[in-house]
Amino acid sequence: MTASSEAASPQPADEITPAGVPRLHDLIVKSSGRQFANGLYDDAIFNAFKAVEDRTKTLSGNSDIGKRLMAYAFNKDSPKLNITSPNADIYQKADEREGYMFLFMGAALGIRNPRGHGGHLDTAEEEAAELLILASLLMRALDRAEEQLALQPPELDNSGEWDEDDDALGPLDRIAAMEDAMPEVKATVEEMAVCLQEFTSLTNEYAPKINAVAENPRMSARLIVVQALADELKPPAQKFRELAADYVGQIIELDSGLGAFTELQPFADMSTEEQAQYLFLAEQVRNLRDASIQAVAGAATMSQSFTGVAKLSKALKKPSADLRDGVRQLQSVLHYYDEWVDGFKEMGVWGDNPF
Repeated sequence: MTASSEAASPQPADEITPAGVPRLHDLIVKSSGRQFANGLYDDAIFNAFKAVEDRTKTLSGNSDIGKRLMAYAFNKDSPKLNITSPNADIYQKADEREGYMFLFMGAALGIRNPRGHGGHLDTAEEEAAELLILASLLMRALDRAEEQLALQPPELDNSGEWDEDDDALGPLDRIAAMEDAMPEVKATVEEMAVCLQEFTSLTNEYAPKINAVAENPRMSARLIVVQALADELKPPAQKFRELAADYVGQIIELDSGLGAFTELQPFADMSTEEQAQYLFLAEQVRNLRDASIQAVAGAATMSQSFTGVAKLSKALKKPSADLRDGVRQLQSVLHYYDEWVDGFKEMGVWGDNPF
């Protein structure tokens, strides 16, 4: 066969890499090539990130799914999978661990999940190709993790030796880190409340101005007032969204510490001093949960009520979107509180109705 005839030979549909992009990871090509070639871009994206999830399950030995699986597998303090670069120093590795944890979690939550539930998003070809590149990047990170797993020595028998990394955090370490992080979460919730209060005050302040200018037949006069409102709303709305992102990361870190409770002895077997310490911490969790639920409910109500106002002008869309995005981020981690309650119940710290 001549070179020209070889070039003309069709590439198998399930081995196609989108034109104009580097060669994708073989597992991404295998999982998504056929769908991409047929123009089924959302299917191709979903299958690519589903392949990333399935491989993460296999390598980490965890059957969980989605963001929670990724938080477990790539926990920055005690990761099950090491995706760091071989030549990175200790500080670079720390940044890589935390950064990739959020990359994997974000991909599961923001890219895979929307395409696994509901209708197609009608993703364009160019964006689909870019998302497949991201999936390929994550697969190559998993290649590094698999190589590191292969280098680990086999687990020892019952000789009393540790079969895990000596640097891995134990339950007491994780609980101590959680105790240190609790004030930070509380401060974040309080800051978000301030942002929402400022947002409400500004909206109420401008309401009569908007109503008054509504009688003006000139649209330009109305837009001046609306633009002024938008300019004042942008800072608190953007800060609220950024704080919500910080809150998500903080809650995930707290989850590691609170999960450590279930690894300790039953509450009834602890000393009086230990019980008092854990009851105090449990009460902090209770207060944090109440404050968080109140903040999320208030933000959701405000976001919903502001939606109508935001339709007045495109100038208001940015603060409205920031507010809505922040609410979604907060709602995405509320389930952790229910899981923590179940953990405290298992420990015997609380009864059946702790809240």
